Amino acid sequence: LQTKGFSPDDLERVGLIYKTDRGTYWDRFRNRLMFPIYNGFGKTVGFTGRIVELPGGPKAVDRDGNPLAKYVNSKESEIFNKSKLLYGLQAAKNAIRESGEVLLVEGQMDFLMTFQDGVKNVVATSGTALTADHLKSLRRLASKLILAFDADPAGQNAIERAIDLALPEEFESVKVLRIENGKDPADLVKEKSGAMAEAVRNAMPVFNFYLEKYLKHAANKEEEKRGLKNFLLKASKLPSAIEREEWLRGIASVTGFREESLIEEMERLSGKVVKTGSGARGGTPGSSPSATLMIGRSARDDGGAPGGEAIDKKLMVFARLLVFYNFELPKEMQEGLGVIYELWSGLVDESLKMLASL
Repeated sequence: LQTKGFSPDDLERVGLIYKTDRGTYWDRFRNRLMFPIYNGFGKTVGFTGRIVELPGGPKAVDRDGNPLAKYVNSKESEIFNKSKLLYGLQAAKNAIRESGEVLLVEGQMDFLMTFQDGVKNVVATSGTALTADHLKSLRRLASKLILAFDADPAGQNAIERAIDLALPEEFESVKVLRIENGKDPADLVKEKSGAMAEAVRNAMPVFNFYLEKYLKHAANKEEEKRGLKNFLLKASKLPSAIEREEWLRGIASVTGFREESLIEEMERLSGKVVKTGSGARGGTPGSSPSATLMIGRSARDDGGAPGGEAIDKKLMVFARLLVFYNFELPKEMQEGLGVIYELWSGLVDESLKMLASL
């Protein structure tokens, strides 16, 4: 690289080499299998290096005898930002556009094996957790998202986090690809050619994923209650009121609880009035949730203060009254909800009796 005009300082800045305490330079990726990482224009901006150990050969260690990391990535630089780059996007973006669907996997090997197996609309995170920037890039290309992460507990937690990040991006559908026996996509492809395409076709909607995770395998009533609360919290994060109502209807069908009871519990857990496709509970269809959601946030913010729980209950009653009477606060007034609450505090006290009789 120096013969091509690059100085040691340049190479060190982008993470290809590092300087030792003795002042000498070492190749950061020595004895590693290299995966070049490209930006959206197909230009190489970084690398991932995987350690190579021959069967029966010596273990890869550093100068002090410590085991080397299995993977090493280029360090962050002006041209390499892991939180915005997706591995394989330059090769897959045409297939993603054509299908309107993208399969997201973890790591270069899962991408390469899946791509070679004929599933071309696939990309991978590379050396970092999934970010909102990654999902925004994918949403510009596709309306449907399928998540295929490792089957270990860390991978399953990553799927939940990915779902939480994906839902606000308003994909038409978000699904989860499940592989039996704890295999990852690369293992599945090595075992059976064409298996990934079949797995993609059988990917389950997020609702079914949470239903299986939180309710189907509950060992007792206590586990079922905890699972139901987690499920309701997930439902409360859905940006679409219509989809939220569909989830509540599905949960009611599985558990036998009334939808009204589920909405009440969701409000208690999430700290905000829940609006569904049929309108907020106790309200009129089409009434605006803007003021009530802002009040819900204010209530949660005060939850740790003395008397916060009582304030929270009064604010929630006030919020429900606004929805019930189809009353929407002007936008410029929403920032002053604390003052407005004081003005209405007398009405809030009286409203508890009124709501009980509705």
